[in-house]
Amino acid sequence: MNISALISPINMPQTSSYDPYLASSNSEQPTEPVGNLYNDHVDGGITRFIFGGIRGKSMAQLVFTKGAANAQGLDSITQNAYFRNAASSAGIGAGLFAGLSVLKQGMGMISGKQDAQGAAANIITDAMRGGAAGVGASAGGGLTALAMRAMGATGTFGTIVTFIGGSIGATIGSNLVEATGVRDSLISAFGSEKALPQT
Repeated sequence: MNISALISPINMPQTSSYDPYLASSNSEQPTEPVGNLYNDHVDGGITRFIFGGIRGKSMAQLVFTKGAANAQGLDSITQNAYFRNAASSAGIGAGLFAGLSVLKQGMGMISGKQDAQGAAANIITDAMRGGAAGVGASAGGGLTALAMRAMGATGTFGTIVTFIGGSIGATIGSNLVEATGVRDSLISAFGSEKALPQT
C-alpha cells in the first residue's frame, strides 16, 4: 500500500512506481492490477480523518452539554437533537463524498477510462459510503464523548479524543459499506463495460 495514496484527500488512480533500474535482476516485476482503477472509493485518509473528526466533535458537544440521549417513542426520536445530528452527518457525508466522486469519475470519463454506467455506480456507492461515514462519525464521537464525560474530561483533551473517535467511526462506517460489495453489484446491474472489478 502506497502511503501517499492512503493519506491523500481524494483517492485518485495511482501510476505504477515500479522502476526496472532499481529492481534486482532476479526479482519478479510486479503485475499491474487488472480492471478499472476508477472503480474504487473516492475518499482518502485525510478526507475521512477531517470529516469524521468534525462530525464526531459536533456530536460530542451535544453529549457534553446534554448528557446521554433518553428519548422514548418514534416521535420523540425524530425530534431528538442526537438523531438530527446523526442524520445531518449522514447527509453532509453523502453530499461531500458524492461531490468528490463526481470530480473523479468525470476525470475518468474525460480520459476515456470510465463509462457513464460505471461512473453512476461509483458515484452512488460513494454517496452511500459518505452517509455511512457520517453515521459512524456521530457514533464514534458520541461514544467517546460519553466516556470522556464519565471521566470528567470535557475540555480540550476530551474534544481531541472525540475528534479521533469520530475519525475512527467514519472509517469503520465507510469500510462497512465497501465490504458489502455494493459497488460491484451496481456496476454489474448498470451494465458497465469499463468499470470492471480490480483483481
